[in-house]
Order: sequence, then structure tokens, then C-alpha cells
Amino acid sequence: MMHGRETLKKVVMVIGFKGEVGRPLYELLRGIEEYEVIGLDIEPKEYRGKVDIMHICYPCDDEQKFIQTTIQYMKKFNPKLTIINSTVPPGTTEKIHQLTKMPIVHSPVRGMIPHMKHDLLHFIKYIGGVDEESAKLAQEHFERIGIPTKICKGPKETELAKIINTTYYALLIAWFQEIYRLCEELGVSYEDVVDFIKTTEGRPVLYPGYIGGHCLIPNIRLLLTKVDSDFLRLILESNERWKEKYGTESPARGTLRKDSWKFQKKRV
Repeated sequence: MMHGRETLKKVVMVIGFKGEVGRPLYELLRGIEEYEVIGLDIEPKEYRGKVDIMHICYPCDDEQKFIQTTIQYMKKFNPKLTIINSTVPPGTTEKIHQLTKMPIVHSPVRGMIPHMKHDLLHFIKYIGGVDEESAKLAQEHFERIGIPTKICKGPKETELAKIINTTYYALLIAWFQEIYRLCEELGVSYEDVVDFIKTTEGRPVLYPGYIGGHCLIPNIRLLLTKVDSDFLRLILESNERWKEKYGTESPARGTLRKDSWKFQKKRV
């Protein structure tokens, strides 16, 4: 028999709670008195009680494997709502819903890894639900934590938006890779060229390094499993050309501020 205090608490489970996204989310949830928060990761942990909301925070490297793993967790814990925070190919959330008929939403995260806990509270959390009821339940949940939200048409919108957002950043870096190559081929000062761009209002200037990490390039590859795009492949090709000629030691950097390179922390 459960104690009265326990019956009043909603049980929120974070799967992948030791990861770059799961950990800060788990910590924010732990700060809400009305929640009993349970974290699961690679290490097996038995839990046989009810689950009100289940957060999915592990990466999607393979769509089919991700779907199968998520369905296994949903069937095992039978949550009232599942929230996929991971970056996934468009259509993933709907496929899971079709196979489970259980309430589910997609709500991707944005921010820089070292400051993810802060950024979760700063950026609007877009929500794509399979139905209106699921979306509103997720909205109430996030706003209870203090995270601003916006409900979108559906999960495909949030799934694509997340990948487009990181791809936009990769596109800018790839363009400055090409600018660097053009300057080198023509014997022109790269610093003078980018300074000219920088002083034009609203024009970002990025350091033309190799795009590494596990967000930007992998996300482009996820999207290429769904669409055929020469434009997307051009970004990948530019990055490989950079690697062949200049190596990978110099990471891609962010916006040039004032007269110095400002290192852009890893973001998701």
C-alpha cells in the first residue's frame, strides 16, 4: 500500500538521464516538489510502479533501432505520456504512435552543452503531439518546470525543425570553408574579406574549421535517410574536403565578435 504523500506525486521517468540532454532535464525535474523523478540509463534498474510521464533522452543513430527501443520502454512502463526529446528523422514519432496507440509527443531541445540546464529554461520548447490532448499535457508539464512552450501542428514539424536548425549552422560553417578556399586559391587575405562581411549589419561570420561532434553532421545524415538533397550532400562534401586538406584539429567555431574569434561551444 502506498503512503498518502506518494499518491499525490506524479512519477516522471527520464531514460538516458546521464546524457548531455537527460542530465540537465533530470536535475530540473528533481527541483519540482510534486514530482517523483526516476532516472534510467545503460545500467539496468528495476521499477514496477506507475509512470505518468516518460522522457526519452537517448540519441537516435538508427531510426528503426530507436523505434524498437522506445516501444519496449513504453510497453514496459506504460506511461500516460511519452516525450521524445531526442533528434529523430521526420516521421519517427508518428511511427511509434501507430505501433503503440499510446500518447506521445516530440519536443526537441536547443542549447549549448555546457549550459544546457540554463538553455532549457531559456529557449521555447516546441511541442509536436500526435493529438491535441497529448500536446497540451506536455505543455502543462514543461510549463510547470518553468520552460516556455509552443505547440506545433504535429511531430513532423518539430522533428524537421530541429534538424533544419542544426543544419543551418552547418551550412554557414561550410560556406566559410568555401570562402577560405577561394581566398587561398586567389591569394587574397581571408581576414580582410570576412572583416568586410562582419561590418555589414546582420551578416554572421564563422570560423571555417572542420565540423566535428555528434550533432550537426549526424543530423544531416538522418535527414538524408528521408529526402534526396544535393544541397545537404554539398555540406558533407565541403566538410570532407576540409578534412582532407586541413585536418580535423581546428574545430568549427562560432560568430566572430569584435576583432577576435569567439569559440562556439558544442550545441545540440
